[in-house]
Amino acid sequence: MHEKRDIQAVVEKEGLTYADSYDVTRNYIKETIEKHDSIQMVLVFTEILYQDNVR
Repeated sequence: MHEKRDIQAVVEKEGLTYADSYDVTRNYIKETIEKHDSIQMVLVFTEILYQDNVR
């Protein structure tokens, strides 16, 4: 399963900070695990796009 939601867009739209992106991601993971109880492991990879846009 590959998550395709744009975390950066959510953070920007909601006026959140980079640190808040972890909470957004956590909520998506929790939601996905609740829908798919067969998931036993979650790996989270982040892109550095947000940091690049801050420069």
